[in-house]
Amino acid sequence: MGKFEKIRKVSSYFIVVVAVLLVAYFVISGNFENVMRSDMNPQTAAIAIVNGEKILNSEFQKLVNDQLEQRRKQDKKEMANIDETQIRQQIFDQLVNKILLEQEGKKAGVLATDDEVRDILIDNPPDILKRQFPDSVPGRYNRALYLELMRNPENVANYMGKDPSQVTPEEKERVTNSFKQLIEAATDQVRMNILYEGIASALATTQSLISPQHGKNQYLTENSSAEVKFISINPNYSAQDVTVSDKDIEEYYEKNKVHYKQKEVRKIKYVNFPLQPSREDTVFANNNIKQINEVLATSANDEEKYNKFEKLLSRYYGNRTEYRFKKDIDPLFADSLFSLKDHQVAGPYLINGTSYFFRIDGLRKSENPTIHASHILIGTEVGKDSAKAKAQEIIKKLRDGEDFAKLAQESSKDKASAEKGGDLGWFTKGAMIKEFDSAAFNANINEIIGPVETQFGLHIIKVTDREEAELRFSEIKIRPLMSDQTKNNLKVQSIELKRALEAGQQIDELVKKINKNVNETPFFEKGSPVLGSHYISKLAFESQTSHVLEQLELKNYGLLICQVSDARQAGIVPLEDKKGEISRKLMRMKKLDLAKEKAEKVYQLVSSGGLDKAAAMDTLYSVKSASIKNNGMVPGVGMDVAFTANAFKLKPGEISKPVRGERGYFIIQVVSSTIPDENKIQTEGMTFLQQLSQTAKQQSYSQWYGSLDGIAWFKKLKENAKIEDNRGNFMKDY
Repeated sequence: MGKFEKIRKVSSYFIVVVAVLLVAYFVISGNFENVMRSDMNPQTAAIAIVNGEKILNSEFQKLVNDQLEQRRKQDKKEMANIDETQIRQQIFDQLVNKILLEQEGKKAGVLATDDEVRDILIDNPPDILKRQFPDSVPGRYNRALYLELMRNPENVANYMGKDPSQVTPEEKERVTNSFKQLIEAATDQVRMNILYEGIASALATTQSLISPQHGKNQYLTENSSAEVKFISINPNYSAQDVTVSDKDIEEYYEKNKVHYKQKEVRKIKYVNFPLQPSREDTVFANNNIKQINEVLATSANDEEKYNKFEKLLSRYYGNRTEYRFKKDIDPLFADSLFSLKDHQVAGPYLINGTSYFFRIDGLRKSENPTIHASHILIGTEVGKDSAKAKAQEIIKKLRDGEDFAKLAQESSKDKASAEKGGDLGWFTKGAMIKEFDSAAFNANINEIIGPVETQFGLHIIKVTDREEAELRFSEIKIRPLMSDQTKNNLKVQSIELKRALEAGQQIDELVKKINKNVNETPFFEKGSPVLGSHYISKLAFESQTSHVLEQLELKNYGLLICQVSDARQAGIVPLEDKKGEISRKLMRMKKLDLAKEKAEKVYQLVSSGGLDKAAAMDTLYSVKSASIKNNGMVPGVGMDVAFTANAFKLKPGEISKPVRGERGYFIIQVVSSTIPDENKIQTEGMTFLQQLSQTAKQQSYSQWYGSLDGIAWFKKLKENAKIEDNRGNFMKDY
């Protein structure tokens, strides 16, 4: 909550952002699904078991239902845009990860005691709490108010921005509960942060243990350098044809199959029946539009048309609105509405596939106009004279044409609005404190006014828009909708396809008869979502090849009929899957073999006469220069460990025999090199080893703590964990 939010006097509840903040901790879910197995009690059943530790379904449902309720209070319109399946997955992962970390914390001896958590909440609360208590000094929070409300959360209703005596018991209970939930979320965040840091520190300490020999090698690597000249022999320049036979591929596969392991996998074929209006549904909608037009066209005058629209509203399930400002009406048709006269009927307007008919039921000048304004807030802590001088300087810049948003971002003390270029949004007369309110509502559009003094400091105000007119209207929306008959027809088609597949018919032949396409997924592993659904993946791994899964309705796909098209157990990937990869690898190896022959000829030429002689043999063999370290990186070539490793074995002036690298063969000559001697290693080695250990510890900690889900350690931890996912017993859309 920004500092300037306190200026508002109504509808600016102290904890209005709780719902947003809690998203990181609680995640919403859809409606509770019926338990699929009647022998499971939803209160005691586990939705997952992680290394023997249960996550109760009741715990899961409480979290999601609490968050769903918060979202409803936050914005009812937003509910339609929530991807509930994705969010349920997030909360599941969150709970599983939390248990895994707690288990690792126990192993590492890392605990987050209640006393430790309490001390942090008192002395250094997390930002999600600090932001609720802005202070007059930027970067600080109102600690006294924070501690008072931590001790007495029920007093939060006294800071809702209006007279506490006017707060209803229901409002007080709602805001108090929201604040308590915020404290609960912050407490859990602190507890997990302690755990994160403890495990990260323990892991970093382990990984910072470096042997003296490794330290010496690393010291040599970082402190050795060489200037080299080299010739590269590119295998792709060979004029000879290279072929790889099936026998070559089979022999390579047999020798290296141990490297081609795979987990248990499945593949499915599927046919989807999109749930969308049929041609008949579209014709029906068009007929409704035609009928409305005919009724309105037969009206003798505007008054008769107005009255006929009243009957049409009922017949076509129209909507009525109360008086609204233009800003509160859908911008897709707001301009059209405000261009009409009172009691006028108009339409149809085709907007995004929907036809609209409108009737204006009233136009008036509002008794409570609304404006859109921005401001720049200058603090007076350093003195009013200094603040006024700064404000006047900014006002001059604005009147000279400088950008208001840019100056707000640079200079405004109200950081919340500054991030939006000083934008305060729309507000009605009386919504702001008196001094600000009076100045803003007496300003002209785009006029720069100020400085206006309030208890918060000095304000430079710019009113960017004003609305006084309000409009009341009725509307009829006609768009093609999928009828029950259409959906039933699709269900019948999908069921018939399912039965035919279960009877043994081939899916590729069946879809031709119903003018559908069959699709096939790649192989997927157990626990991986397929078509965005973990439930389909679960069913597939409970089945063998040719099994037809239950009919499902899936968002973005409609009705789905799926058949397991391939099932492989854990083991070695079949040769057919690796044939292309092996063929390309053998082709590269054979080309390298041909390059070796050329490299040996080049070496014979240059070994006694110097590298420059190679150009006389072929202009492709030009001599290149590079400065290198023994770290595998070669400027102009890329990463090639064989190149640098062999280069540092050479003495200055010495020419190497052909070196087989990743991209070809190289003939290398060291021009000069700098390599620490044993005395320098002994003198500086210990300090370097300590620095190396400390760097490794810091890097390990930063990597672990900064990107938990992204690091190999946590991925490996999760892969090796025994996680029993029971979500399919309670829901299908996950």
